[in-house]
Amino acid sequence: MKSEIVEILEQAQATATELLAIAERGDSIQADDGFRVLVGVVRDAAYRIRREIERELRAQSISTRTPSGWRPIPFGRRQSNIGARQRRQGLNKEGVS
Repeated sequence: MKSEIVEILEQAQATATELLAIAERGDSIQADDGFRVLVGVVRDAAYRIRREIERELRAQSISTRTPSGWRPIPFGRRQSNIGARQRRQGLNKEGVS
């Protein structure tokens, strides 16, 4: 039973990785705003799939290290360095405290 679950989770992980690759390729293309929105939706879906995989692994008490050697890739929210620096310095968007 768990081996079937792991197999499905591995396939979902591969799909999420492919979606991220598509989004990265889409970022490099100069296109209209509608296309950029689509690329953002694809990226969001990939991160959502990853998050759900991690939740399912915890819910099923499955180790993140499986016999096939698969391990989910860590993910996180993307933040610009400028925003982080401004928050540390206590500045607003205009750079004024």
